[in-house]
Order: sequence, then C-alpha cells, then structure tokens
Amino acid sequence: DGMRFIKAQAYILNSHPNADEVADEFILQHIKLHGSNVIQLCSWTYVLGQSYFQTDRPERGLEFINSIFNIIRSDSDSTDDELFALDRFESHVALLCIESNKYAEALEILERITPSVREKLGETHEKVIELQVLLDDVISKLAEENVSP
Repeated sequence: DGMRFIKAQAYILNSHPNADEVADEFILQHIKLHGSNVIQLCSWTYVLGQSYFQTDRPERGLEFINSIFNIIRSDSDSTDDELFALDRFESHVALLCIESNKYAEALEILERITPSVREKLGETHEKVIELQVLLDDVISKLAEENVSP
C-alpha cells in the first residue's frame, strides 16, 4: 500500500491528469482490502487531501477528505475512540480550510467536532480551548465578510 500511496500523492502534487482517479482508487482499494482501520485510513486521506490544498485545489481536497471521513462517521462499527480520532483529524482539516479562506467550511467542521471533543477532554483542555478560539475566529471572519462592501 505504501508505494500506491506515494504514487497517488505524487500524481496530486504534480497535477497529473489522472490524479483524482488514482487517489480515489487507492483509498477505495485500501478499504476493500483492509477495512476501515481508522487511524491509517484517516492519515492517508488527510495527507492526500492536504496535497490537493497545496496544489490550489482545496475544493477537491475537501471533497476527497469528506467522502472518506463520512464513510467512517456513518459506519456503525466505528468505536467512540475511532470517532474521537476522526474529530482530531478534522480539526486539522478545519485549519486547512481557514488557510484557504474557506471559512464556511471550517465553521461547519468546528461546530460539529468541538462539542464532542469538549465532552471527551473537558472544558479546560488545551485542544478544546484551541478549537473554541478557532471557532470564534472563523465566526469573526465570516461576520467581516458579510459586512464588507
């Protein structure tokens, strides 16, 4: 799987015309062969999605990440720990969205994950505070965009 992952990432980073097909095929083949080992699957999905963000294709990166993360989220076999790991990965996706000025998308992610992370870690945990600060910043950015002429 490692070599196929490298191929998918190289295709994305070099804007190969078949990049989307190769990335989709890699992830779906991994799921077919290995199931949805959440940590490995999230890692590969995040890195490939991040590669799309790096090559000015944030919409495709977000679509790619969401498609796989939604599969994991809707899998009735996903454990609480796996879903929490998914929330942690999604916090990084929110940062990618913020860096790409995709504030509405970041808001959607942060509003979804912050309550469950708060419930798991407690109100004063640094990760919870970080997510709340990001959420407040995104809300401010969206308010500025709505006020700007």
